[in-house]
Amino acid sequence: MGWTWSADEVSIDSLITVGAAWANCDLSTLVPIGTRAVWLHYHNTGGSTYVVGAKSANNTQLTGGNLFTLTHCYMCVPLTPLRVFSCYVSNAAVLVSLVGYTNQGVWSRGTTYQDLSLATTGSYVPINLIDYVPENNFYAYLHQQNASAGSYYSYGTRSIGSTQDSTIYGQQVTASRTSCVVKLDANYDFEQKIDNANSDTYLIGSESGGITYVDTDVQLTPAGWNDWYDIDLSAYTGATAAILLLHNTNGSVAHKCIARPIGGVDLSAYGYLRGAVIATAVVPIIGGKIQLFMMDSEAKCYLRGYYTAYTETPPTKVRVAPYGDPFGQEAGETAVPYNCFMPYDPTKLHTATTANWGADSADVSREWLTYGNRYRIRQNGSLSRIRMYFGAKTAINAFYIKVWRYDGSAYDLVGTSENIIALVADSKLQTIDFVNAITVQEGDYLGYRIEKDAGTAVTPFYAGTGTANSGNSFYVNDTTPSATNYNWAAQTSSASVCPIECYMIPPMFVSIGNSIMGGVPGHYSMLQFTSSNFSPANTIVGGVASGRGTYQNMGHGGQQTTSLRQRFVRDVVELQPSYLIIEGGVNDISQVAESVFLANWQGMLNLAQPCTSITHIVVLLMTPWTAGDNTQLTARDTWNTDLITLAGNGNYPKITVVNAQVKVGVARVGGTPTPPSPNYWDIIPAYDSAGVHFTGPGYLKIAEAITETMFPVVPTSGHRLNIEIGIEL
Repeated sequence: MGWTWSADEVSIDSLITVGAAWANCDLSTLVPIGTRAVWLHYHNTGGSTYVVGAKSANNTQLTGGNLFTLTHCYMCVPLTPLRVFSCYVSNAAVLVSLVGYTNQGVWSRGTTYQDLSLATTGSYVPINLIDYVPENNFYAYLHQQNASAGSYYSYGTRSIGSTQDSTIYGQQVTASRTSCVVKLDANYDFEQKIDNANSDTYLIGSESGGITYVDTDVQLTPAGWNDWYDIDLSAYTGATAAILLLHNTNGSVAHKCIARPIGGVDLSAYGYLRGAVIATAVVPIIGGKIQLFMMDSEAKCYLRGYYTAYTETPPTKVRVAPYGDPFGQEAGETAVPYNCFMPYDPTKLHTATTANWGADSADVSREWLTYGNRYRIRQNGSLSRIRMYFGAKTAINAFYIKVWRYDGSAYDLVGTSENIIALVADSKLQTIDFVNAITVQEGDYLGYRIEKDAGTAVTPFYAGTGTANSGNSFYVNDTTPSATNYNWAAQTSSASVCPIECYMIPPMFVSIGNSIMGGVPGHYSMLQFTSSNFSPANTIVGGVASGRGTYQNMGHGGQQTTSLRQRFVRDVVELQPSYLIIEGGVNDISQVAESVFLANWQGMLNLAQPCTSITHIVVLLMTPWTAGDNTQLTARDTWNTDLITLAGNGNYPKITVVNAQVKVGVARVGGTPTPPSPNYWDIIPAYDSAGVHFTGPGYLKIAEAITETMFPVVPTSGHRLNIEIGIEL
């Protein structure tokens, strides 16, 4: 869908908490589920300067900035999966409106944005984003601010190749905040010029398309001054919104300089720019036109580009390791329900300094195994792509990727790539595809090996140290580990880890839920820090997928449905499965109201149903629960019944509801209904583990209930071919 624009800006004033502090602003009533970012327009209608700001809800890095009396600015800001951002409005005289929203792009939702601020002043300097944006994302969204509390400073941002310094070089007012979007070249460069180191720039997001950039800025001149005049943009076929650069060329006097959609609310009284100031504006195009209000000829407007309808091409492969922040817990993970699972931050793969991980001068080889549950590969199938930071490869003759499998006492080599050192570029974050694909299963460990010249120390990798339990490395020098029964745990250990991303073709099956979906106690998914030696098939999704295709188990112990909903986009939608299994609710009972449980389920189903890759959705009802009391089990039955009603309301044609209690449950004396009529409140003892979880055979019985419902006959045609396994589904 890309960016969606309103015929006029929509006020969000009633949703904002006004005061001298950041406060969350919930846009869930205005933008649909799946929205990732919004453009906002701020107007100061008062007689004083007020503090304003917009940032991702978990960002602790940015501070509010000044919006001078009667002036305006635009800000682009990422939303959490619950459609929340952090807003600063110090006085109710500041009006804030929603301009547009998008369900595409990659956006920074963590505690910090990537700092792109320059140290060089006085000339245009290229800034390279290849380490910070996904491949083929050639449009970068920037947060720009003047950190000085007392001075104006000049700055400019432009695409590589542009020479029109006079049109895009202007000033930032004291302590101001704003946003812009800039085109990157084929090397992921843009350029910027600042006059003072107080001019800061941060990366907030990027997109792969849906924007046409005008490399030579086009001046838009109204037919008159000091009133609204139409500007015809119909020559720009398919344009849905204009990306403008507003510029007050008068160096000392504020000028009205504002744009709006055709027929939009007249806010020209609050549309000033202070002297010499430049500002980005994003304006919906209605009927091929926008309107400008320019006080006189010193107020300039340039077309920098325009939005068009656009649908992202899904990646051919999805990430299967590591999970989340490779160096520890993510924002909110210590709380239940979790505050929010952040999209993975690729800057964690390296730093802006130098590589720091390699082999000593005396070594001719070094081989590592990365140990830690979140670093394990969480999908079965064929692995042939990695993404990592590699420094200088001088004196390195060979580089191999390896995969190991733990058998309960030692490690066996699963497979190894060819020597891929020739595929590696110096000092960059890079994607490497190797020919010798490795057939892996859930829970395998990643290893890597370099061979080098003697007498030269090398540090080709970046490694970091995580929080407790996040991971560590084992390594060995000048030897080749045996392919069977190798005792990696007895080798030299380091608390540092070199994070290497692994990518595979999207899985056929994805499951999401709590510890029951995870497979506890015999199996902990790769989302958790707890590591286990397990049979991957002895889980619900493992049993369902057995002999049918690839899968990822996204179950996580202890989670309520609020947490499942918050991480649903990253842990389900972005994995592009064909079959989805959702489970959750037992941790909600006695903790939250049923209305919260149902709202969270509805939110997940609303995300899954329109997902084009998903063809089947399994709603797995809450299972028997021996440890639950009669009140809790009565609630379970009521909630299950109401979930069936929700799933069957006609909005979700992809859904199949599965009740596995007949497979794993037994009647409880004193339960409702009274035996011999079955109530299935307790777990059959042979399948019971601690009254809430199941043994391996118990989980497979639940999987059996799903497969008997979904696959009563083994399909032989008319379904997607799973090229990972070679089985038609």
